[in-house]
Amino acid sequence: MNSQRLEKIGNISGYIKTAMAGILILIIFLPGLKEIDWLTAQYTIFVCGFIVLFFGGLLLTTSLGINVMRSGELVPVFVPISKPFARLFGFLFFLLGTTAVLCSLVLLEVFILPFTSPITDL
Repeated sequence: MNSQRLEKIGNISGYIKTAMAGILILIIFLPGLKEIDWLTAQYTIFVCGFIVLFFGGLLLTTSLGINVMRSGELVPVFVPISKPFARLFGFLFFLLGTTAVLCSLVLLEVFILPFTSPITDL
C-alpha cells in the first residue's frame, strides 16, 4: 500500500473515532440523555466504545505508525526529531494501535459471546 492510501485510511478513521467519542461523551455527561432508555442501553455504549477503540487503533497504526516508520519524518512539536527516533516513535505508535485494535476485537468477542451461547446449547 502506498502512503497516500494509508494516510486516507487514517484520516477517515480519525473522523469516525472523533464523532463516536463525541457521541459517547454526550451520552455519559449530559443528564437529560441518561434518562432515555434506548440510548443508555448497554448496546449503544458498547458499540460507541468499540468503534472508538477500533478506529482509534486503526488511526494510530496507519497514519502515525506505518507512515512515520517508512518516512522517518515526524512533524516536530517542540524540537526537531532525528529520523531514527522518529522511526522508533512510529514503531511505538504502530504497537499501540495494534494493541487497541486487538483489544477492540476481544471486546467484540466478549459482547457477542452471550448471543452465541444459546445456539451452542442446542
